[in-house]
Amino acid sequence: MNQPGTIETGRKDRIVGLYSQARQLAIGRDYAQALELYDKIIADVPRLIFETPRINYERALCLKALGRIEQAGQAIRSCLSVQPDDPEFLRFLSEIQLAKHSTDAMPVVDVQHPGASVSFERRTSQALELCRHGLALAKSGEHTAALAFLDQVLIEYPDVAPKMMGLQLHKGSCLRAVRRFGEAAQAIRNELSLDPNNSRCRKLLNDIQRESECGDLARDEGKFAPVAASSMRCELCNLQCLVFERQFERDWHICPNCNLIRSDVDESQAKVLDKGSPSGSKSPTYGAIHRREEFFCRVFLEQLKLNDILLYGIGWSPVYKNFKEAGYNVVGCDLWRPLIEERNKQFGQGAFYHRDDLPDMKFDVISAFEVFEHFVRPVQEVQLLANHLKDNGIIVGCTDFWHGGSLSKHPNPDRSYWVHKSHVTTWTWKSMNAVAHQFGLKTYYCKTNKRNFAAKVFFVMYKGSKYDQFVQGLPKIFYDVW
Repeated sequence: MNQPGTIETGRKDRIVGLYSQARQLAIGRDYAQALELYDKIIADVPRLIFETPRINYERALCLKALGRIEQAGQAIRSCLSVQPDDPEFLRFLSEIQLAKHSTDAMPVVDVQHPGASVSFERRTSQALELCRHGLALAKSGEHTAALAFLDQVLIEYPDVAPKMMGLQLHKGSCLRAVRRFGEAAQAIRNELSLDPNNSRCRKLLNDIQRESECGDLARDEGKFAPVAASSMRCELCNLQCLVFERQFERDWHICPNCNLIRSDVDESQAKVLDKGSPSGSKSPTYGAIHRREEFFCRVFLEQLKLNDILLYGIGWSPVYKNFKEAGYNVVGCDLWRPLIEERNKQFGQGAFYHRDDLPDMKFDVISAFEVFEHFVRPVQEVQLLANHLKDNGIIVGCTDFWHGGSLSKHPNPDRSYWVHKSHVTTWTWKSMNAVAHQFGLKTYYCKTNKRNFAAKVFFVMYKGSKYDQFVQGLPKIFYDVW
């Protein structure tokens, strides 16, 4: 624990004494008295907020314990302005976001008259949060990552985005930086349609047009003129696909309507993929993928008081054991039959099922983390999940979305994400919305602030309207969750 920074000699002993008392009171759970002392310390020496942010963090803990969630959030954000990468501060901010959501959103859900829409003010706040994060990424030179956030604003918030002057301008600047000139010019024209006298836009548009015609810079990384009509049809739209590009020794096909991208998978490959994979340790460490799956499932299980959960594509993950020990009615599902046999020996018959043998059971929550990119037959797979939902059931998962450009420019620390032969389907907001709508499901999307994870999208598909306000009010960015 850092002690308070350099303070004038006459006040140092008193500040140290107050700090020691405050900590003891907090340890003894006398949060109100502890908060009074923390406030006195900061009032006496305001610069300690910046010199020793730990003091303000401990103050934030007291505020949260007293139910003063908004003030706790302000305090922890002040700490993060000094130490933006502190994992403890980031984790606490995520807790605050969920606590605020639990206290603010849930009481207004009327079970008798559910489904009241999220207010325009709340939607504006959500859009601004995504936009701010995107602009911060752009400022640091991470233009492809920035586009993943800015595009989400434009796609998810068509009612809010036109009122955000400059949004298309920033998008155009990012597209120009990654040499997607045609898209960049269109974004600038969209901004000019809102603000025709914007001289900055006109200059940028001229620069883009000049660069797109200039020697080595002329290659447009956003242009993927189809080399031929594809033999593949989109399962969602029943339209003939176009050959998108050849990458990673495979042809990729795109639907001209919903932008679902799929790779070539012949019948023999499909059979191999349908058998699943034995990869992975039988005793895996509690890694990032397991942490994120358990975290998001608990958001719904704990805050909505739900109990029945299907872990789809769970493999050897320790998450099954954790939920089992926590008392939830949990079922595992996978494709690799030797894994299923071994897991049933470990946890009892009926603990795990093969996808094709899953009995007619209904669940409150279905988890599908890092699964959707493996779907050889995406419509059939999503239909299977939807069929196993209760009336107000929820599917929660994550996958990497396509955010434009070549798959080789994927904004992910693992540049080979799409090299994996079992990664055969690339989703977009439009395609996921389309498949959800086909089965009467609503959607909601979240992201993480974790650097290099801009392509990662956490999605919720859900039935009914009972949990509308809860789901639609979830934070758009979860901090330190990836």
